[in-house]
Amino acid sequence: MIDSRIVLDEVLAVVTEEATVPVGLHVAPAGASVVVVEHPPGSDRTGSLGCPDADLVLRVRLRAKVTNSKVAQACREASHVVNGVEAHLLARSTVIAGDGWEVVTRTHVADGGVDWEGNVANHTVDVDLFVIEGPDDDES
Repeated sequence: MIDSRIVLDEVLAVVTEEATVPVGLHVAPAGASVVVVEHPPGSDRTGSLGCPDADLVLRVRLRAKVTNSKVAQACREASHVVNGVEAHLLARSTVIAGDGWEVVTRTHVADGGVDWEGNVANHTVDVDLFVIEGPDDDES
């Protein structure tokens, strides 16, 4: 069985490598402009949509949080940040793999758009990752 937590850790590493802002897992790091990798609400199986023995469909939410007193600028920046990170995550050239597993398909599922409250803008997108068993690191 593929452990969704290990896949999520690798997604976090891939997003952190690409992002130009601080990145957190489930919790927003300090900063005026940040990205959070998280599971969509309501998932009590750590993001797993399906989890048979040999494959896994993992739903990941990317959330950009931008604080700026100029609301329009905060909204634009939140969209720019989250869309850039999502494009990298969805690119076939971006390798998302670990010991004994690999992501073979990525799908954009939803765009929550931008919402704001006070001087904080949030933009969320959801991505499904289809993960299958792959070669172990020592077999490659």
